[in-house]
Amino acid sequence: MVQLPGRERLAQWIKRSKLDQQETAALIEMDPAVLSKILGGRRRPGLDNALKIERVTGIPVEAWQSSPEDEKSTEPAAAGSNP
Repeated sequence: MVQLPGRERLAQWIKRSKLDQQETAALIEMDPAVLSKILGGRRRPGLDNALKIERVTGIPVEAWQSSPEDEKSTEPAAAGSNP
């Protein structure tokens, strides 16, 4: 089973909790603008914010360490191509 990136898991958690972004940011103790950037994929949370998110939502810190885009960049080169 493929795990969703942290931001998608966070968005689902917010939806299930029936909170808006302002309420979620206050609950996580995070600046609302930072939360907006995280949810929009324009920023990853630093360790402190990832720990806050984990404490409130249960989404593990590890969920923020990689994304599908990162995994694409680490794929092996195609056969016959020069490294």
